[in-house]
Amino acid sequence: MVTESTQPPDDLLPVEGSESLMRRILKRLVEYDREKSPPIQIAAFLPTKRDVDGLSLNRRISNQHKTFLTPESLKNWREVPDSIRETCGVVAVLATAAREIGLTVKTDPATTPGHVLIEEINWDDFAGDRRTDESHDKILGWALQLTRNAVVLIAPGKSKMT
Repeated sequence: MVTESTQPPDDLLPVEGSESLMRRILKRLVEYDREKSPPIQIAAFLPTKRDVDGLSLNRRISNQHKTFLTPESLKNWREVPDSIRETCGVVAVLATAAREIGLTVKTDPATTPGHVLIEEINWDDFAGDRRTDESHDKILGWALQLTRNAVVLIAPGKSKMT
């Protein structure tokens, strides 16, 4: 007798605080300098025009979640244009770092495995239709705090982990 698993797919499991959340960063937007602290600029965690529902990140592969992506597979994801793939890097921050500053990490099954959103950091509140000085400044503050807690996994313009 075959029984169906009641375990939801990894993409729907709640995000644990110890999980590493990765984000692609563009070389043209984010300067990387390993001698600086932090080695990346705040732009790494600012929303782009594509982040209308929230800041887009991906859960990193782990022993518990084997269907998620490695830093290299996120950088080279098939739907990413070659022009971005060749120059982007990958940074990561722990989910707990986002939660400690009052942000929520929401699962968002999408085309990339382990996709999540931080809804509070979104384009419309930062620079779009809903922008206010207060919302813009709040997002800048959150992005700065995430930047300070981030690690660079793949430097922009490099092909492998640093």
